[in-house]
Amino acid sequence: MANWSRSDVRLADLESLVARGQLPPLTGAVEWIVPDSNDRRPDCPDGYVVSFVAFHERGFSVPASRFLRGVLHENGLELQHLNPNGVLMMSAFATLCEGYLAAAPNFLLFRHFFSFALQKESVSMGDGRKEQHPAPIGCAGLRRKTTRSTSYIPGELPTSNKGWHPGWFYLKDDPANPLPKFTGRALSQPLECWTYGCPSAEMKKIQGGIDAVAKLRQHGLTSQGLVAAYLKRGVVPLMRRSLGLWQMVPDKAPWEGTATAPPMTEDHVRAHIRRIMGPGVPYPPDVVVEALPSVATRELVSSLLCLLCRAVFPSFSDVP
Repeated sequence: MANWSRSDVRLADLESLVARGQLPPLTGAVEWIVPDSNDRRPDCPDGYVVSFVAFHERGFSVPASRFLRGVLHENGLELQHLNPNGVLMMSAFATLCEGYLAAAPNFLLFRHFFSFALQKESVSMGDGRKEQHPAPIGCAGLRRKTTRSTSYIPGELPTSNKGWHPGWFYLKDDPANPLPKFTGRALSQPLECWTYGCPSAEMKKIQGGIDAVAKLRQHGLTSQGLVAAYLKRGVVPLMRRSLGLWQMVPDKAPWEGTATAPPMTEDHVRAHIRRIMGPGVPYPPDVVVEALPSVATRELVSSLLCLLCRAVFPSFSDVP
């Protein structure tokens, strides 16, 4: 979490994202804008939001997926309220649902395992004291619920992603799949809805998914394994796509509208995982659990998935 500072994004940074399939190419529609070097805070043009290079490196792009837009809407958040770890956790969760549970990202299952917590900026006062002030960037920290941490897919995330805050630029939103409008507001208090879990009356809808996640954990699936699964397919998990990971079967190749970049080689996957998750993250893992349509994974979880029903976004039925 932090306050705004002058953007350090350069044209080459965004062109690099384009080359890796993590950002739409620049055309006459002006899909993205490099901020003026004199701008110390965003002056966002109409039809644009403020994004960060670190978000695109961790699985976000436009048009944004229904899952991401639903999470932001239901929790009263704008894109810049997230932080890199939160984006990566949502990318991994989307991959878990699509690549291992054969389902679109399930909002009730997400609420069961995760919640947001308010993070404030620590400001040094003149008398040596420090005060906690509302921060407009990265103030909504996504966390695994402590009571569920031993039943979810394991994996460590960096305790600090130092230097990501100045990496902001203007990103053209997709009017057909809109993100929340950028206002630049800071959150001074957590929203009550951040504490919501899956309603007890709805638990039966996701019990098969909960059991399947536990079984995948027991068989060695890790967070870095989830990240590797989408990198190897050339997929951006939090972008709207024509196919889910489980639908990427050979007879539907080359998966136009789904894969936005060539699949990464094993060496590139290892380097990317260590860059975004930390140099000490073990990769490849001791046990590799392949994503669907892997026959072994389908046999592992298929007996449990008959109980997993598709959850809709409460009060968010207007999302395309």
